[in-house]
Amino acid sequence: MSGLPFPARSEARSELKGYRDWDKLDRRDKGAIAVQDVDRLVLTQGHRDLGIARHQAMCAAANPVLAPLNAFVELNSKKTLEELNSLDIREAYSWDRDEIIKWLYKVAENPVLWGQGDKSVQPKLAELAGWIDALSLPKGKEYDDNGMWERTPSQHISRSYVPNWHIKKDLETSKFTVAGFVMPFEAGGIHLFNHYDMLGLFLGLLGPAKANQANKYNLYLPLLAMYAQWCSELGTVKWSGDNSAMPTMFQCTWDVASGWYRLGASLGGERAARDVTGTWLEQIRNARFNVLTQRRNNRVAFKVFRGKEFRDKDREGVEPPPWGNCAETYPFIDMFWGDWNYNAINLRGTALKCQFLWDKDAKRMASEAGTRKFYDDAHRGCVFEYQEGPCLNCRYLIRAGTGQNANFSFFGKTWEQDKFRNPKIEKKAQEEEDAKNIWGKS
Repeated sequence: MSGLPFPARSEARSELKGYRDWDKLDRRDKGAIAVQDVDRLVLTQGHRDLGIARHQAMCAAANPVLAPLNAFVELNSKKTLEELNSLDIREAYSWDRDEIIKWLYKVAENPVLWGQGDKSVQPKLAELAGWIDALSLPKGKEYDDNGMWERTPSQHISRSYVPNWHIKKDLETSKFTVAGFVMPFEAGGIHLFNHYDMLGLFLGLLGPAKANQANKYNLYLPLLAMYAQWCSELGTVKWSGDNSAMPTMFQCTWDVASGWYRLGASLGGERAARDVTGTWLEQIRNARFNVLTQRRNNRVAFKVFRGKEFRDKDREGVEPPPWGNCAETYPFIDMFWGDWNYNAINLRGTALKCQFLWDKDAKRMASEAGTRKFYDDAHRGCVFEYQEGPCLNCRYLIRAGTGQNANFSFFGKTWEQDKFRNPKIEKKAQEEEDAKNIWGKS
């Protein structure tokens, strides 16, 4: 394992006599000691849990002092920092379902107290909070079938029963139509029918962040991880039969100039066994496809066609994700402006694989910290390491909107604030950007 990104401090290294002395060092000293030195010293001392020391070193390097991760800070010059309303992401990361729903309603009641001064946002937040509650566990009225055959099976997709479907039970048609609601915006309405997407929009409407202060490490990645964690509390993780109900990916797209951002999740929470609901899954996929391809004022109109998805040559035999299935769907339709030069310069993004939610190291750290969940800042940690670049479909969309694929990769080539820049990865991303490939030149 390679060393940490800055030279070891000799005084810290000389003070390290064993694991007990290691515990006495402050975070800055721990961060100054290369990981290979930790490995060597702890092994020679016979310490049994090398992983703890390695994690502490990496975590200290990522944040020598645990920086506060506060979002949605109230703007009130008469209050002290302690008195201001804000969301502590580290604390909220471990909230359960009831705490999350309580906070959503609290914010929706008076968003001004949470940094959102636009009065037109309040009714949107109130509607979203109600829908998120209704579609979430354990007995949301839109989620639960309540023993009614017309609503069976329970799921996190808002649905309406097709009258008389039970008479023929034609499996070549769908038992349901997609319901939900259309959220009005000046650019054009957005159809919402899944509480994961609703939650992402709720958090996004509390922006913008302070464009000259917010970056991937102190806001967007922690907020994305918290959003995914909240989704796991509000939604079913697995249906009976061991079928995953959670979205497999979560994504954040942000604008470095304005501070606006959006969060989204891949399709999840549906129950659409063909022998029970007919072509219900196709109905849901069509609804998300329509969201992706709708025309909105001052936004990029993505022109794609079902059946024309891009296949990954490295994954032979694996069907490509349908257009609209990806976590980028809702963020992209709101964040890619009609001004193409602007997109290339200002848009950034990153995504997280859902597996980070069940990382064994994360569970151990939560146990040690005495919390339900633990947000890990460490480079190579259980959040950072689960980042994922855009799939082939999403790369095409980024190109179509004249964004820079490198700005949505694991390491963005223009993220000056990136503490762990990797020239090899950046070079490869740039080569992909410049190559004559399936997307052509922009």
